[in-house]
Amino acid sequence: MFKETNVKDFQEDTSNGIVLVEIFNPGCVPCHQLKKEVLPLAEDFVDKILTLNASENVELIIKLQKSIGTMMSVPILLLFDNGNYIARKDGMMTGDDLIDFIS
Repeated sequence: MFKETNVKDFQEDTSNGIVLVEIFNPGCVPCHQLKKEVLPLAEDFVDKILTLNASENVELIIKLQKSIGTMMSVPILLLFDNGNYIARKDGMMTGDDLIDFIS
């Protein structure tokens, strides 16, 4: 199971190890498919997998956009290493795409 993070906990949640964050919206079908079918494959490659509800954390999304660029649609995956942003992938992907992204 994945932990849902928020504006209050995001910095602490991403500060230790390799952390994969899925930015999602509850009404997004590809987001649910990604979470159910693809993200579990990442568990062997990262220390933690977080989810972030974009519609409930608008303030954090705005703050993130200042450093990583505009986020127009979800799902979006962000990769952090000890709190430092290192990569971003937008849209649905296969398991192989995910493994390539995080390795």
